[in-house]
Amino acid sequence: MERRTPGPGEGESPARLGHLRGHDEIVVVEGELSERRFLAVYRTGDRLAGALAVGMPPKAMRPWRQAIATGTSWHEAIRAWAWATDADAKEAVHGEPSF
Repeated sequence: MERRTPGPGEGESPARLGHLRGHDEIVVVEGELSERRFLAVYRTGDRLAGALAVGMPPKAMRPWRQAIATGTSWHEAIRAWAWATDADAKEAVHGEPSF
């Protein structure tokens, strides 16, 4: 009998935060759906409502957990994510600190 090794995201329980039903928009902010390794955030009205991580390390959810708990607006959350992503990219290319 052949045993198959699970692929990325298989055999792992997704990590969920906040309210994932009744949302207005979903944005994948990290990873790829096709690879079954991603982090998606959910918007309801003008608020960040939830986050779903599949095949991602637990630390990927940390900034989103706090943003959901504090009722961060959708635009603030996405702006912070874009800034952090841009800062990480700059650090990787230019060696600049990401803080």
